[in-house]
Amino acid sequence: MPACRKRKNRKSVGLLEFPGPGAYVPEGLREEHMPTDIDDGRRAVARFLDGRVLKGMTHDFAPHKTKFHLAPREGAKAKPVEIEVASLKALFFVRSWEGDARRVDDNSFDQAAGQGRRVIVTFLDDEVLAGFTVGYAADKPGFFLIPADPSSNNARVFVVNAAVKKLVWVSAVHPAFAKAAL
Repeated sequence: MPACRKRKNRKSVGLLEFPGPGAYVPEGLREEHMPTDIDDGRRAVARFLDGRVLKGMTHDFAPHKTKFHLAPREGAKAKPVEIEVASLKALFFVRSWEGDARRVDDNSFDQAAGQGRRVIVTFLDDEVLAGFTVGYAADKPGFFLIPADPSSNNARVFVVNAAVKKLVWVSAVHPAFAKAAL
């Protein structure tokens, strides 16, 4: 049977087939059994507007969706928690769970190398984050930011627009670069 042929209760995406609504899904593949021990770039830290923090893995986050699931770190069989994007400050996709709470990211763009527009974001709680974005739009729920600090534990951050107090675009002629040209 050709790979692109549709079956009942399934929808095809490229050459992969995903179960459609009402289709049988084996117990080991159901959403409530999402693995939390695989490092595929989906390791995330959800920071809420009320200050709560939840660490886990996400397999269904998309910037245009209003909800997603985060499987807490408790173990491979942890039941995912449904999270409303509107309740978040930001979703941090991290390189490691450990991180360093004492470390302060370099928001100066001195060591920065990235694509997109340079931006400095100040959140409602006065945390400041600098980086690059190619997808900012004020009318969208949020945007991805790649941190300016190349040694940051954050690989990328989904910034929720409603949690932003101030957003400043930084020109390519940042004071750090102007000093280097002298």
